[in-house]
Amino acid sequence: GTLRLDPETLHVELSGVEAGEWNGDYESREARVRREAEARRAEREARGEPPPPAGACQRYRDCVCALSAQRAEIFGEACSDAGRLLASAADDPGTCEAGLVMHRSLAPELGLALPPSCE
Repeated sequence: GTLRLDPETLHVELSGVEAGEWNGDYESREARVRREAEARRAEREARGEPPPPAGACQRYRDCVCALSAQRAEIFGEACSDAGRLLASAADDPGTCEAGLVMHRSLAPELGLALPPSCE
């Protein structure tokens, strides 16, 4: 059989006894979470509801990416990681709040101005 992987889907094509059980396309968790979030957003818009306030992970990503704009060599990887966390976990408040606290204290220690998104 064969396995093919594209950015959002794993394609399984086996032969034999297990083919019926395993063959098919498996969507990545990130793609599924993104698709579900887009569906919720479309439903809210159709009902005329305002978007919910930014979650902790959105605030964390905004904060660390603003810091990355000041010092990419220090915060560039954290900005990428925060983007992946936002896409895959949608909102993991504990992890994201801890990241916000850490970066709020780290930025002044490095002599950086604290961006409004970090407050």
